[in-house]
Amino acid sequence: ASFMLSAKMAETPERVMSFMETISTRLQEVKDQDMKSLLEIAEKENIETWNYNFYARKLKEQLHSLDDEVIREYFPLDHVLIEILSMYETLLDVEFRQFEEGAPAGWHEDVQAFAVLDASSQELVGHFYLDLFSRPGKFGHQCVVPLAPSFVEILPAGEGGEGGVQERRRQLPACAILGNMTKPNVTTSRPSLLTFSEVKTFFHEFGHVMHAVLTKVDHSIHSWTWPMMPWVGGVQQDYLEVPSMMLEQFVYRPQVLARLSSHYETGATLDIATMQSLAGAKHFLAGLSYKRFLAFAVFDMIIHQQGSVPFSFQGKTGLTYRDLWSLCQTTYWGFEPQVGTHYYTTWYHMAIGYDAGYYGYLWSEVYACDVLSKFPDDLEWQELKEVGKKYRTTMLEPGGSLSGAVRI
Repeated sequence: ASFMLSAKMAETPERVMSFMETISTRLQEVKDQDMKSLLEIAEKENIETWNYNFYARKLKEQLHSLDDEVIREYFPLDHVLIEILSMYETLLDVEFRQFEEGAPAGWHEDVQAFAVLDASSQELVGHFYLDLFSRPGKFGHQCVVPLAPSFVEILPAGEGGEGGVQERRRQLPACAILGNMTKPNVTTSRPSLLTFSEVKTFFHEFGHVMHAVLTKVDHSIHSWTWPMMPWVGGVQQDYLEVPSMMLEQFVYRPQVLARLSSHYETGATLDIATMQSLAGAKHFLAGLSYKRFLAFAVFDMIIHQQGSVPFSFQGKTGLTYRDLWSLCQTTYWGFEPQVGTHYYTTWYHMAIGYDAGYYGYLWSEVYACDVLSKFPDDLEWQELKEVGKKYRTTMLEPGGSLSGAVRI
């Protein structure tokens, strides 16, 4: 854990554990109220792990009256894509140009390829690919994968330079969004429709695209990447999500929802009441949800701090993995794991580079909220352009060459 954290914003396991305990304490009152609401809707004295989601759905229906299937009719993929690209162009002062149809776009006929230009100078700065639709054998997680890092190549004199002078030539970065959205139904003429959650995820993932493409560093070790990628280095893991977590919060703003929504048959935008319900549901059962997250993150830190069985925690010693998992779940979330299940053995983050790093999602979200405060919610999108430029140069372009703590 100490080794993994030495290059991150948090720096030490002790600082991570202190951060998580502070957040846990502040969440306790919210969690207790969440639990009270669940018990009231269930009309029971206790709720078990296996029926938690059932009663959570009942409570959400009562409080927010949101029908996901109706709402998705307002988010046809083609419209959402156009608007997201347009909003990012304005905010970050860039321009996107799609490769012409028939050009060698990528590895599958569904893939779309784009060039990214600086809007002011018209300089080409990178490329990205959209591979959005599900197909057999495709990676099932929606994410951004970097394909080529950004770095500066120094050409020897006489090999591209003029007059015996060395030339600096930038390797342009490239990345791709891998999605698993439903393709349009040609038979019924029904377009690909996104749930609100998918819209939010798309907005978030495109933030990673911009981070990858707009990174402007001299060395590839500082170019945007994440633990599953083939080259070492990249952005600090507990900073990696900050820019995208900040950007995804915009989807709750009425002026953004009005642009993103357009009913696939009528063209109507979402009504104000539904927009307010979506915003209200943003923090639904937040106390319980974040406490459950902390149960995972604390388990992760303990197994990597202490190294091997037996573990000790909360004054108890001689703990197996199963014992520790159960203790973390009950201490933070408040629910016993279902008997006979071993969820921690299926938790893939530990195998893809998030060992001693799972806390980073919550750490990043805290910083993301700080950054979001620089974008007043009473301004129209066009009016955010100046602060968007500063966000681009301060938070995106340095890649991994600066600590996130320095930039925020």
